[in-house]
Amino acid sequence: MVLDRRFDCRTIRTMPGAKGSVRDLIVFGDKDKEFLIAVGCDRYLRVYDPEMEQQHQTLCGSAYLK
Repeated sequence: MVLDRRFDCRTIRTMPGAKGSVRDLIVFGDKDKEFLIAVGCDRYLRVYDPEMEQQHQTLCGSAYLK
């Protein structure tokens, strides 16, 4: 899922199949620090830091939702 931050985090593109299985997505934080929180169809809540330079470093943590 691709969000456009210029237009209040509007969804502009989604990916088909298992790669695009995000049920809900929210940007949390203030102007100094923001986090992207996603819940997928696999029932994991994942927290991402969009400010990181390397893609494999963006995942801050995850938790399984029962």
